[in-house]
Amino acid sequence: MTTLPTTPLLNPTSTSPLLHPQPHSLSSSIHSHLPILILIAGPPCSGKKSVLNALKSKLDSLSHGSLHIAILHLRDFHVPAEDSGSSSSVGEKRDRDMECLASYDLPLLVSVIKDLTARGAGAGGAKAPYYDIPSGTRSWGFVPLSGPGSTGGGGIIPEIILCEGHYLLHPPLLSQTPPLSPTIIKIYSETSPDVRLARRVLRDSSPPHCLPLDYIFDTYVRFGKPAAEVGITPTKVLADIILPKGAEGPGVELIAHGVVDDLNMLGRGVKGRSKEKGVTLNPVGMGMATTLKEADLRAGLAYYETV
Repeated sequence: MTTLPTTPLLNPTSTSPLLHPQPHSLSSSIHSHLPILILIAGPPCSGKKSVLNALKSKLDSLSHGSLHIAILHLRDFHVPAEDSGSSSSVGEKRDRDMECLASYDLPLLVSVIKDLTARGAGAGGAKAPYYDIPSGTRSWGFVPLSGPGSTGGGGIIPEIILCEGHYLLHPPLLSQTPPLSPTIIKIYSETSPDVRLARRVLRDSSPPHCLPLDYIFDTYVRFGKPAAEVGITPTKVLADIILPKGAEGPGVELIAHGVVDDLNMLGRGVKGRSKEKGVTLNPVGMGMATTLKEADLRAGLAYYETV
């Protein structure tokens, strides 16, 4: 597959309404009250959190802060050290694989998302774990929520759930998500292995981690590299959109516009946005992700600047 440096790729076999919009109405869409679920996957240090933060910032801007957005990180769903039979000592930390699929509690993630759709987020809403890496322990708190009234009591069901993590395109997980949302957008953040390794070294050798270089390279070779090659990169084919350079380029902005348009099609008009259907991202080809040409990106952005 050939990719352009900064352009998103679209999977033509995807059924995501973001890529192939279909008309909705409040009478025909009985699940229109459920949140849009956006899953951002990719190998370690591929820019997933940057994509999440950039997408949230753009959604806040387009909606003038009127959207309620809940955020989840797969890292917080690590299996606690005591449950995995290991301890928090330096020696056992070095030997514990924190990047394999088995180190994450994916059923718990599905349970929290389900709870979010029923009880909402913020104070009084659904609770999610927080994983403390140094101690290897888990604590619980209300799912963070942004938007109007998010600091008050009582859960608020968000319009959007943003979730990032390595294994979010893992097939068994995806098979459990359709009942949780009428719209699931699957994004894969892709960056070269060299860049990911450089980011890993900078992150883990700096405060608060301050890990020695031999530890960083050892865990990368034994755990990080195999996890990316065997368990994460192969799931790229399941993505609706592939961002070849993470949050760089216009891809995130187009995704945000598409999400807002999809909310409007679901009858959940967003403040400050037209309810007319936006540009349709309809790539040509079958069976593999197709490059969205620069001309299409310019046309899409020009369209959204006028509505």
